[in-house]
Amino acid sequence: MADINIDFRGIRNATYKLPSIIADIERISRNVGLLKWRIPEEIQGRREVGTRINKANDEMGSIKRKLEDIQRTMENIVVQGIERENKLTANAVKFK
Repeated sequence: MADINIDFRGIRNATYKLPSIIADIERISRNVGLLKWRIPEEIQGRREVGTRINKANDEMGSIKRKLEDIQRTMENIVVQGIERENKLTANAVKFK
């Protein structure tokens, strides 16, 4: 039977990068929100600039939530995978 190897360290390292990406998205979203208030209303009304800014901000919020979900899922995968690997190793030692 073929071995199945999962690089939990690689998964964990990739997961560590997500909080900084999430923080960057939050910062950009705040800056876009501040930018909207600096644009005069008559300009915001043209070509739906204000609406487009709101939509962009909503999309960033959606992306942020999805990344947070991915982060939680990846963390759970690592924890559960390591626990399962430890149990399998302990069982394998019993049969040697």
